[in-house]
Order: sequence, then C-alpha cells, then structure tokens
Amino acid sequence: MSDDRRDTLEGGTGIAWEEWLTLLEPYREENHTRIAEAAHQIILKQGKSSNPAWWAQGAAAWFEQYIGRRLPGQQCDGYFAMNASKTLALSPEELLARWQALMAGVTHPRDMAIIRGPQVSRTEKWIYWRMGLEDRSNVSVNIQAKPGGKASLAVNHDRIGTQEEAALWRSYWKGLIAGL
Repeated sequence: MSDDRRDTLEGGTGIAWEEWLTLLEPYREENHTRIAEAAHQIILKQGKSSNPAWWAQGAAAWFEQYIGRRLPGQQCDGYFAMNASKTLALSPEELLARWQALMAGVTHPRDMAIIRGPQVSRTEKWIYWRMGLEDRSNVSVNIQAKPGGKASLAVNHDRIGTQEEAALWRSYWKGLIAGL
C-alpha cells in the first residue's frame, strides 16, 4: 500500500496500517462482508471516525489487496472500477451543460455502444448523468457544488472486466474531462 493510502486510512480511522494488519489477520479466510463487519466494529471501538462504515469498507478492501485476494481497483464482485474528476469555476448546471455538449457526439466511447441512457437525475446536492455500455459496465457522472462558485464533476465507471480495461477507461475519461 502506498504511503498516501496508509496516511489516508490512518487519518480516517485513527488506526495505523500495521495495526490494521494485526487486527484483521484473524479474518484472513473470511469473505469481504465479514472482514468489513470486523473492521466496522474495530473502528466503532476507537470512536475516532465520523464515517465508520465507509472506512470499514476501505480497510477491508485494502487488507484483501495486501493478502493477495483482490487487485487494486477490483471490487468485491470481481469487477473493476475507476474514477476521474475535475473541478471548475462553474455552477453545477453549467458544468452539466458542458458535459452534455462534450458527450453529444459520442455514441461509442472507446468503440463501445451505449445501450442505456444517458439519463439525468437530481437531488438537492447532486446532479447525476448515467449510461450503460454494451459490455454491461456502467458510467455515472456525479456533479456537486463546491465553495467559491465552483463545481466538481466525477466520472465513476464500474463493472469493468479487467484491471487493464480499467486503466484504458481511466485514460479515456481523463482525456475527455480535460476538454471541459
């Protein structure tokens, strides 16, 4: 695990990576759900995290990577996911309009047919733009207001078949959002 990820996990849970290894070792043979449940209980006992369930998932996934059960970017269902993001000095609606203009001519991202969407939905804090691709992977673009009149756009692509494909998609989406 990289030093940045170790620092992030320690900052979010109050527990050093080396201690996580010791605490989760008894669960080595358990499935992801059980490891995450154990991590959640450990975090709750520490009482130093504002989002123990989220950090428990991260600790479990990173432990599974450490023991060789999961590759970086691999989800517990065996598929891979990636994300890329950008923040601009625009309102969320303006950023959505730019994204939609950018995607208007795209019918086959990386030669992959779009089979569902794109669809736009909104909550009080978020704008979601979603589509499904012929390989059964899913793309969700999440737009959120940020302080100072800015908005962030995050492309989340999941159900990708391989780590190599995830790297290709990351490059594709990063290149695309660079044009915003």
